[in-house]
Amino acid sequence: MGNALNIRARRARSQMRMGIKLYQQQNPQQAIRHWRAARRKLKTAEDKFLTSGYIVQAYCDSGDYDQMLQAAKEQVELANNQNDDLMRSEALLNLARANERLAEYEKAIDFAEQSLALPGIDKRSPGYAHLVIAMARMGISGLQQSLEHFELSMKIAIETGDKLLELQISLGLGALFTLLRDLNKALIFLQNALGIMHGIEANHVHAKYRSAILYQLSVILRLKGRLSEARQVCEESIHLAKQVGNKPTFARALASLADIFCEIGETEARETVTKSWARYEQAFRLLRKINDRSGQIIVLASMARSASENKGVHYAGRCECQAIQLNRKCLELATLIGSKHAMMECHSRLYDLYSQLSDEENSTESNRQQRHLIQQMELFCNFCGQRYGEIEESLQALNCSHIFHEKCLQKYLLTNGDGPYSCPKCRMGTSLLENISLSSSTAQTPVDTYEFICSNIPSTSTAFLKSSTTTTKNPTPLIFCERNFEENPYCWSSPTNVCIENPKCQIDLFTSTNCSFTVPTVIKQQELQNKCKDVSSRRKSAPVDLVVNIVDTERQGEKMKAQGLSCRSTDI
Repeated sequence: MGNALNIRARRARSQMRMGIKLYQQQNPQQAIRHWRAARRKLKTAEDKFLTSGYIVQAYCDSGDYDQMLQAAKEQVELANNQNDDLMRSEALLNLARANERLAEYEKAIDFAEQSLALPGIDKRSPGYAHLVIAMARMGISGLQQSLEHFELSMKIAIETGDKLLELQISLGLGALFTLLRDLNKALIFLQNALGIMHGIEANHVHAKYRSAILYQLSVILRLKGRLSEARQVCEESIHLAKQVGNKPTFARALASLADIFCEIGETEARETVTKSWARYEQAFRLLRKINDRSGQIIVLASMARSASENKGVHYAGRCECQAIQLNRKCLELATLIGSKHAMMECHSRLYDLYSQLSDEENSTESNRQQRHLIQQMELFCNFCGQRYGEIEESLQALNCSHIFHEKCLQKYLLTNGDGPYSCPKCRMGTSLLENISLSSSTAQTPVDTYEFICSNIPSTSTAFLKSSTTTTKNPTPLIFCERNFEENPYCWSSPTNVCIENPKCQIDLFTSTNCSFTVPTVIKQQELQNKCKDVSSRRKSAPVDLVVNIVDTERQGEKMKAQGLSCRSTDI
C-alpha cells in the first residue's frame, strides 16, 4: 500500500514538472491540464497549494482572469482549511492580483492589504502586494497614492534584488507617467524595463515582457507624433503577443495600431478607415470575452476619440450622434469601475461635442463634471496652480508623493537653497522621491526606435547615458525562470551606476539595480542652476546613447528540491 502511494506521489510530481516545462515552452493551456491532473493525485495540502499557484500564474499570462480568480479562491480555501497564515498571505496576494486584473480595484486593494498584514513565506512578497495596490490605485486614478506604493515596492525590489519585480514596476511607472503626459520619463522607465529583460534567457518571459514594453512604447511614440516608428513597434508587439498567447496585450496593441492608422490617414497608411475600425471592434470583442474591463475602456476611449475627431467619417457617415453614443458608453463603463481619469476624458470630449451642437445644458454639465474630476484627482501644481497631465511636460514628485511641474519645483528648491524643504501641499518636511525620481526635462530621448530597442542595459551592468555613440557588449545570458517556477539556483544582485551627461548639466544617480533611479536628497544650488539653464540648447544637443560596462555576477545558492519550490505567483 505504501509503495502504491509513493508511486502515485512520484507520478503527480512528474506531472507538475511536465507542467512547468510546458509553461516555459509557451503552452499554458497544456500546462494547466497537467497541473490540474497532478493536483487531483496529490495528498498534502502544501503540494496542492503550490500547484494552485502555478495554475493562477498560467491563467494570468493567458488573460483568463475569471479562471484565475477561481484558482486563487481555491488557494484561499486550502489556506483556511490549514489555518496557516503563511499560506493565507500568499493566497490573498493571488486573490488581489486576480481582482486587479478584473478591474475590481477596491477588492484588490483590500486583499493586498490583508496579505501585507500577515507574515509572509518570502521577503519579496510585500513588494508584489505593494505593486498590486499601486496598479489598483492607478486604475481608480489615485495617481499620487499609486506613486507612493510604486516607491514602496521599488524599495523592496532593491533590498531583495528581485529583477522581475523591478521590471514590472518599471512597466507600471511607464504607464503612470504616460497617463500624466510626462512622456520622456515614461520612456526612461520603459527603457530600463527593456534593459532588465535583456538579462532574461527564458523565451516565454522575454517575448511576454517585450510585447508589453513595445505596446506601451507605441502609445508614447504616437502621442509624440512619431507615427511610422509607433507603427513598427506596435506591429512587433502584436506578433509577440500572439506568439505567446497573451490576449490582453494583443488586444491593446491591436487598438493602438488602429489609433496609429487613424492618425496617419488613409492615403499614407494605405488602409481604409473601415479596416482600422474593424481592428477596434476585434480588440473590444476579445477584451469583452476575457472580461478585461480596463482594456475595454482603453478601446472604447480610442473609438470615442476617433469618432469625436472625425465626425461623419466612421460608421457609415453618421454625425455627432455616433461620437456621443461611444463617449457615453465609455463613460458608463469607466464609472462602473471607478476610473476617474477615463471619466474626465469622456466628459472633455462630450463638452466639445455638445458645444458644437449648441446644447448648452449638456455642455455645461459635462464641463462641471470634468472640473470636479480634475479637483478629485488633484491634477494641478500647487506652485503655479496650473493643471498638468493635459499636455506633454516634465513633472517631479516629492517623497510625500505629491507631484508638481519640474520647472516650478526647481525654482522652489533654488529659492530655499540647501533647505530644509517642505511640501507646499501637505506642509511636511520633504525631499525628492528617492527611488523613482528623475529629471526628464534634461534626459534626452532616443532619436529613433532602433536606438531605443537596441540599447542593451543588462540586468547586471554599470550603465552610462552619454552624448557619444559607443558600441555595447552583450552580457552573458542568465538562466531564469518565473519566481513562481523557481528552479533557478542563481541569485542576481549587482550595483548599477547611472550618469546622465549633458553639455549643461550632469546628474549622478546610484541604485542597486538599473531600473530604479535614486536622486540625492540634498541638491546643491549650483547643480540646480545648471539644470535650469538654456533648455532649448539642451534639446539641440547630441542624442543620448547607452554605453554598458558589463559587471560579472556571482552565482550562488543550491538547486531547490521540487517540494521546496516557491509557490508565489508574482508575474503581475
